[in-house]
Amino acid sequence: MSIAIDPGGAIPSNVLDTVLGLPSSVRERLAEILFDSVDQDANESAALREEWRAEFEKRINDIENGKVPLVDGRATLARLRKEVIERHGL
Repeated sequence: MSIAIDPGGAIPSNVLDTVLGLPSSVRERLAEILFDSVDQDANESAALREEWRAEFEKRINDIENGKVPLVDGRATLARLRKEVIERHGL
């Protein structure tokens, strides 16, 4: 069964009608599954945010402690543009 879901979050009426027509025990199990999937997404998002925060802190510390060299952004972009033009004959 293929279901087109509105990106805005609207549930197609045929899906809603079908689900609401299920026995309450099935709807209850479906609600548990849906709730767990949302909770899992939230937990994964929080864990990912924490990983990125830790990575940002590490990179900032590396810069502040001189462990990594800083490069000029404009000079780097100019060099990359030149390399692309030379490689692709543009």
